[in-house]
Amino acid sequence: MSNGDMFEKNHVEIDFDFLGNIRGREWRVQTNVYGNESTSVDREERYTAFGMVLPMIFIISTASSGQTLRSYFISYNVPIRGVKRMKAMHGAFPSKPMSLYATIWDGLDWTTNGGKYCVNYKYSPCIAPFTDLVLRGFAVDPIEKVSSVCDDVTPCWAHG
Repeated sequence: MSNGDMFEKNHVEIDFDFLGNIRGREWRVQTNVYGNESTSVDREERYTAFGMVLPMIFIISTASSGQTLRSYFISYNVPIRGVKRMKAMHGAFPSKPMSLYATIWDGLDWTTNGGKYCVNYKYSPCIAPFTDLVLRGFAVDPIEKVSSVCDDVTPCWAHG
């Protein structure tokens, strides 16, 4: 999820990067929490996704008074990472409206052991199917930049 199209100079994003696997080894997953162009606080973390065959992910964010308080990265109902908003993060925690998008691309050096295992485009077109995709979100007032259904009592995700 990101909003680089709306906030070019100070965008935010929360995402999963599936870095693929080498035959016979486990998948590698990278999580990314990026707020207001900040790269200094809890940005990227990499994990080995033990037992994962095909990516199945969830990103759950809880909010109060229009402000995101926590984000959780979950794969096959196993929490991979949780990020809690803290004062020390200042504006580095994603708290602006975002859109969901998916891409398939070759990250080259940073994802492929220095370029050792690049995408083999002879297998293209690369297709990522989405099945049973459920998106839950809330309209955001473009002036107030908060959702009308989130409040201090019931977080946004509980409105289901």
